[in-house]
Formats: sequence, structure tokens, C-alpha cells
Amino acid sequence: MWSVRVFVICSVFLVFFTIGLYSAVDLKSLHPSFLQSTGLKERELITTTQSQQFTTASWLGDSYASETPLYSASECPSKLQQKLEQLKFEGGAFLPMVPVLQWAPHATQEQYKRLIHYVGCMGWQNIKFDDIKEVLSLLNSMANGVMFDNWRVPVKREMWSKRGAPPSSACVRCAVVGNGGILRKAGLGSEIDKHDYVFRMNGAILHGFEEDVGKRTSFYFFSTNTMRNSFAAYRGSGFLKVPISEETRYVFIPDHDRDYFLVTAAAKGVLVEKGREKGINPSNLLGPNLTAEKFKMIHPDFSRYLRNRLLPAPIMKSQSRNIYRPSTGAFALLTALYVCDEVSAFGFLTENYANFSDHYYDKTYKKTGFYANHNYNKEMKLWRRLHDVGAISLFMRNNTDVGLLHKS
Repeated sequence: MWSVRVFVICSVFLVFFTIGLYSAVDLKSLHPSFLQSTGLKERELITTTQSQQFTTASWLGDSYASETPLYSASECPSKLQQKLEQLKFEGGAFLPMVPVLQWAPHATQEQYKRLIHYVGCMGWQNIKFDDIKEVLSLLNSMANGVMFDNWRVPVKREMWSKRGAPPSSACVRCAVVGNGGILRKAGLGSEIDKHDYVFRMNGAILHGFEEDVGKRTSFYFFSTNTMRNSFAAYRGSGFLKVPISEETRYVFIPDHDRDYFLVTAAAKGVLVEKGREKGINPSNLLGPNLTAEKFKMIHPDFSRYLRNRLLPAPIMKSQSRNIYRPSTGAFALLTALYVCDEVSAFGFLTENYANFSDHYYDKTYKKTGFYANHNYNKEMKLWRRLHDVGAISLFMRNNTDVGLLHKS
């Protein structure tokens, strides 16, 4: 974990959007079932073909590929993204066409040359093209290219009815559930599970807390590093396995090559062949019956976009800039903003966070830790702003006694 570091730096910086030449790839020709299965009439992958001109701020990478937005097939009469397009964000405008997920069509030399300049989840630096090509070639179905690959299947309609949601609803309703102590004794489990999709992340402990946080997990966000750190940190609290169910999809935020290696092994049904997890059976981490369709990977362009435009921070002007990225919870919530029609956020930081323990499953009060690789204050202010303009519904709570209430 990173130590708390304070940087008193001017946060005004310039970012440049490089306008390139574009070419379109017809995904229908790659995957005949794609358009029919998702209900999309047209979906194009548009990639920059002109090399970027690098400047002293080129590490920002504030230039992105462009795709038809994942929410474009929505039949919801009031699209959430229309509200977002009207907002001004600190780092620049809302860009609806930034690719959210990376998969088979992105495995090209052209994209590799463009993304190799950026570190961690922001790009493909220190990862060989052959490794990128291998893993993305395995992620070659519509289940890997869209978030809601099961939106139109009959089982989905039956599940809606069981949850009490209107079967005729055209809007995708998502609950994004953080692990904050504000959820302790909140009794929100039933409400959370009635959403069409439920997003969770990292040390999400469900057993014993179903009444407060629900039972379902549609999407589990993590990196290999954050997952293994969660096992180490929260095992004593009951985090013994990640959420596992038929509906659960695993959404990787690929911080290192180890994420690509783990997905490759899981999709192939073999032991991890390279990296720090070499020799590990992916099923020991992610459960049995793994197939390539269970996995999604956040696109590096989306990672840079979230950092550069929605959550820019003073650390980005320091020598420690490469450690900074949005938190895993921020990735989950902001991804939901890009793909859902209605978003409810539970268990995220609010202004009175100090009155609650760090996690809803803590056995004794623990102060929320702030670390240099994330900017939780920025995130907290963004959640409140999005709530105030009606873009999300943020669960907030007065200083009610929840058993581990901080006594100041």
C-alpha cells in the first residue's frame, strides 16, 4: 500500500487532443452473431492511424480511439449519457465514443504502436505484442466486446420478474456496490438485487452480509494485484473467494502483464504460463467452469480518459505520476455511467465518511485510508456532483449508529 503523500502543486495543466485519420472496421464481418445478439444495428471500431506528435506532456495520452458507444443500442427514453454530455469536467469534455473494453479487433500492430507509450492500465508498455495478441484473440465473442451480453436472452426477463422489476422496462438499471462502512446495517440487500445488473469490486464479502449488500454479482471489477491484496488484507474478515455465479462476469483492470497472462490461462483452461502467477490454476482464484466469455478487459484508452478528463489530480504533475489511477471502485462506477441507463451507487465515500468504518464487514472501527495512487477526495466530490445533477443516485446516510460508528 502507498503511504499518504501530500502534493501542493498547481493543478492547471494543458492537454491536447490529437486529431488523426480514421478507418472503420465492420465488426459484423468478424463476428456474425454480434449485431443480432446485442441488438446493435451498427457498431464500428474507429482507430487512429496517424502517429501522435509527442510533447513534454505526451505521457498523458489525451488522444483516444473512437467507437460507437456501448449504450447506443439502448431503447431507454432518457439516456443517462445525454446528461453527462452537458457537464463540464475538470479535465475536459465528456467523450461518449472512447472504447470501454478491449478485445479481438484491437489486437493490431497499429494499436500496439499507439498504446506502447503508456504504463500500467493506461497502455501496453512493457508487454510484448505477441502476448497482447494472444489474449485479445481469445476474447473474440460479443460477450467480450459489450458489457451486457445477456441483456436480451429470455432468462433475463424471467429474472426481472422474480426481482419485481418491470419486465417491459427498456432501461438498464445498474447498482454499483462499494465496500464502504456506510452500508453496515443499511438493509439494502433486496433493493440492490432488484437492479438489472450489480457491479462489485475487490474485497466484496457477501456471505453474512446479504441483508445489507445483496447476493448477486453481475460484474466483478479488479486487477490481479488488487484481488490478491484483498485476499491478504480481508481474509480474516471473510474474503475467501471472489463472487462466483452463473451471471458473474470478471472485468479486469489490467495494471500489469500478469493480468493478461491470467486471462490467457483462464480462457485456455490451462495453468498460468508466465509472470508472477506462473503455475497457478486460474480456477483456484476465479472459480470453476471458466470460459473466455466470462472475461472483459478495460481498454487502456478508457483508463487514460477517466484519469485525464474525469479525475485529474495534482500528482499527475509530479514525478510520482505513473502510480496514479482511479480507484477500482471509481472504475466500476464510471464504467456503469458509460453503459447503463440508470445508476445507483452504494457504499461509496460521502462527506461524513469518517463516521463509518472503512468497510461494512470490519469487526472494529477502522479509519478510512487515503493513498497516493488514488485521489479519494476527488472521487468523493465527483460522486456528489453526479448525484446533485441527477446522473446517479448516491446512497447517503446521516450519522446513524451502525454498530461501528466513530465516536469523535
